Amino acid sequence: MISKNNISENNARHIIRTTRSFLEGFVLLVNNNSFGNLASIKESFDISLEIIIKGIKCLEEI
Repeated sequence: MISKNNISENNARHIIRTTRSFLEGFVLLVNNNSFGNLASIKESFDISLEIIIKGIKCLEEI
């Protein structure tokens, strides 16, 4: 996905780190029942991914 979107190698490294951190943190919170509110976990996950994807698109080189 990153190479198809014209993302620099440096930005790709940051994207990978950010995505990995998000996924690991989200899974830890889910596994430990640590979200502590009534919002849909699936909806939170989907919205978070959408935010990350939109952020990636902002890093596309012109």
